[in-house]
Amino acid sequence: MGEGSSTYIVNDNLQPVDLVLENIYMLRRTRKHRVASQYRRLND
Repeated sequence: MGEGSSTYIVNDNLQPVDLVLENIYMLRRTRKHRVASQYRRLND
């Protein structure tokens, strides 16, 4: 039981980091998309 609970704690600690990284990645993607659309608008 001890090993299982310890791995659960490790997974619990990693999950928020994964969510934060995913949010940062999504923010970067949307920001790039916005910049690209603005750039396209300027070229038109």
